[in-house]
Amino acid sequence: MILADIPIPDLELEAHDGLDVPHDMVALAEPLEPGQMLLLRTLDGVHRCAEVVGLDFTATETIYRLTYGDPVAPEMAAALARPPRSALRHWVDDIDVEVLLGELATARRTATSRQVSESSW
Repeated sequence: MILADIPIPDLELEAHDGLDVPHDMVALAEPLEPGQMLLLRTLDGVHRCAEVVGLDFTATETIYRLTYGDPVAPEMAAALARPPRSALRHWVDDIDVEVLLGELATARRTATSRQVSESSW
């Protein structure tokens, strides 16, 4: 789950059940999409699960409309914020091919040099 730090004290969140946050205030590398779930961390270090319920746009900013629940226990927040284990890939990227070709070339040079050194004995 995405962990998003917001520069707002938890006491302010207690008074509401939703929040409109500009993208630059959340400081995420990737934009959020409606329906996406995230873990909010307030200035006090309190965690809350949140959902993006909508987007608004200004001329220069994307505003996320969020709803959130009650504070989450620290151990639950740690489990939710843990990055997911990468799944096994079923595809090959260009860089994978380049790496494999480089490894094969190295192995071939090593095998050829062994053959030459063994034949000279």
